[in-house]
Amino acid sequence: MSRAKPMSERSEREAYYTPPWCVRRLLEAMPPLEGDWLEPACGDGAIIRACQSFSPPSKMKWYASDIHVANPEVAPGVQAQKCGISQLGVTFRPDGWPTHFAGLITNPPYTMADKFLRVGQAIADHVILLLRVNWLEGAARADILSHNMPDVYVLPNRPSFTGRGTDATAYAWMHWSTHRSRREGSIERLNLTTVSERKMTC
Repeated sequence: MSRAKPMSERSEREAYYTPPWCVRRLLEAMPPLEGDWLEPACGDGAIIRACQSFSPPSKMKWYASDIHVANPEVAPGVQAQKCGISQLGVTFRPDGWPTHFAGLITNPPYTMADKFLRVGQAIADHVILLLRVNWLEGAARADILSHNMPDVYVLPNRPSFTGRGTDATAYAWMHWSTHRSRREGSIERLNLTTVSERKMTC
């Protein structure tokens, strides 16, 4: 779902699922994640399943939502709920869910990444988005990044979101902690991934 299609225009055939190796490389580099976590553009649950299958297993309780839910059971023990989008913004959290989360992790529609970040920071202590590296450039996000710089975990291998060749640009996981406001962040190059692992699915 990192392709530049708006979330509201995505159809059943426009599914850009996150390769599990991308998630594993991130988890190798971060401290263990735990608590209530939200995946608000869950698709088929690829990110959640990759986290669940990581060793040692993370202590994460999952909440999953998306604008379109074809199969509610997106991962073992995880039922996805529909979320909404309107001119007022994005609604990730159906009624009855926690009002605040330990973290939010997702591969957002590229054109809505700014909204995902803004909404995510209002409801979660940590926000982790898979984005094109060039999301950091340009004047449009100067105000955001002048006081809200993430830690950047660069994937040295380019992902394939469709299984038909890699994407045309570099990607990175970008991590914001809502407990800090800063002009600088760290950058880390994640481990390389073998061709055989890149062909594996959850």
